[in-house]
Amino acid sequence: MFEKLFDFILNFLEFFRCAVIRNQYEDGLVLRMGKYHRDLKLGFNFLLPFYLERFRLVNIVTKTDNIGSQSLYSKDEVGVLVSVFIRYKIRNVKRWILEAENPAEVLGDVTYGVIGEHVLAKTWEEINRPQFHTDIFTTLKGIASRDLGVSLEGIQFCDLTRSKTFRILNT
Repeated sequence: MFEKLFDFILNFLEFFRCAVIRNQYEDGLVLRMGKYHRDLKLGFNFLLPFYLERFRLVNIVTKTDNIGSQSLYSKDEVGVLVSVFIRYKIRNVKRWILEAENPAEVLGDVTYGVIGEHVLAKTWEEINRPQFHTDIFTTLKGIASRDLGVSLEGIQFCDLTRSKTFRILNT
């Protein structure tokens, strides 16, 4: 009973919110009636109340994501197990917030795709050369910057091994 009353009071007060503070480790923007209006400045920012202006803040410090494992075949039909960590920083908050649904997940999916394309196009011998890592990083860096407003700072292969793959269900 008291939880519902407390939630009601908080929601009521949120309706009258007229300011937001942007911290140094964040960046953000203001939407006026659902449309991009302006970027938030560092520190204190005024807002129009009654949900006429809403704000979105994101943490812009360097992040890492474990992209997980992929079981693929190389050009010469060698089974390859690949997993990577990526390190990135958000540079364009407007693009990050407004142009992708769950952008961190999109970045992971794009990474899967780029790695898959590169593995399928190379032989096992080519995959073990340093140029393979550089090619993937260069491709991902361009896509991340152009599509998501992210500066890719690095990728690190956790696994890059030959593996036997048995596909039981071919769906």
